[in-house]
Amino acid sequence: MSESFEQDLQRRLQDVEFRQEFGATRAKTDVALTLYRARRATHTSQTQLAKSLKVWHSYIAKLEAGHANPTLATVGRILAMLGLRLTTGFTDLATEDEPGPTVQEQADKAPLG
Repeated sequence: MSESFEQDLQRRLQDVEFRQEFGATRAKTDVALTLYRARRATHTSQTQLAKSLKVWHSYIAKLEAGHANPTLATVGRILAMLGLRLTTGFTDLATEDEPGPTVQEQADKAPLG
């Protein structure tokens, strides 16, 4: 019987180099999706966003496709132009679900002491 995707991924995540590369790729993809969703949620076109940021439309397209590697400052500037800010959270590396609760939400639920 062959391994399922999840089993294969769990096995491969035991390799430190694979885990690091997989984590980097997941983070890049998560940021790309966040930027895309933020732009769409604010009913802003790529062209409008590019003009407001004084960047090429193609850069916005590359960001949203996960083909660019923006700094956190760049992500912050883009979201600010949309009237938004970045919140952070974390979830299991192999999970395909949406990101978990933000760090603040997790801290609020953590026992003191």
